[in-house]
This record gives sequence, C-alpha cells and structure tokens, in this order.
Amino acid sequence: MSVVSILIIDGDDEERGYYIDRLKLSSPDYQIFEAADGQSALELIHSRSFDCVILDLSLPDISGFEILIKLVPTANKPEIPVIALYKIPFVALFEVAMKNGAYACIHKAAASGDVLDKTISKAISRITRSRKQDML
Repeated sequence: MSVVSILIIDGDDEERGYYIDRLKLSSPDYQIFEAADGQSALELIHSRSFDCVILDLSLPDISGFEILIKLVPTANKPEIPVIALYKIPFVALFEVAMKNGAYACIHKAAASGDVLDKTISKAISRITRSRKQDML
C-alpha cells in the first residue's frame, strides 16, 4: 500500500486527537492532516489533494454539509471519498449526508479506529476501481 493522505475535520480537539491516534496505530501508510474548523479545512482542501476526508457534520464555524457539498465531484475535480461523522443519532442527518455525496456516515459513538480504517480502505478501493473503469 502506498501513502494515503487523510484529512480529519473535527471541531472537538479530544475527538480529533483520538481519531488521529487510532488511525496512526491502524496503518503506518496514513499521512494524516487535521482541521479544527470548516475554514481551515477549506484552505487545506484548496492547497493539496487528499485520498479521503473524515468530516464531522457539526463544525464550530460552518456546517459540515457545506464542506461535503464542496467536495462533491465535478467534471474537472476527482472524487474524494468523504466519511461523515455525526453525534446526534438522527436518521435524517445520515440520509441527507448520503444524498449529498458522503461515502459513509458513522455515528461518533461507533467510530473506533478499526471502523474508520476499514471504511477508509473500502472507500479508497471503490474510488480506485471506479477510476480504472472510467479509463477503459
């Protein structure tokens, strides 16, 4: 496996740190970047490319849904799998995130390092397969 760049966007320092620590334990191939708010995340997204984004839908400055919509692929922008995290167990949040392009939605209480690692691997392999099919 080659280096996989991941951006974790979460306004809660403790939770963001937990995800970073767990993912570092899951794979030495992860290059992890972090943002504590939507504006910092957008600046990072515009300055470099990522293989996967883990996005808390509740950010301190702007809605996580705004970030999600900006990451939806267009003809000139490759697809980036987004794993949305949510704290409030409300089915409508999950549905709206999925309709707006999230690869997966995970309730924060269930977002262990193993769950995130498996979800990242599945998301990246799906994107890789999709790109290969587009080239055929």
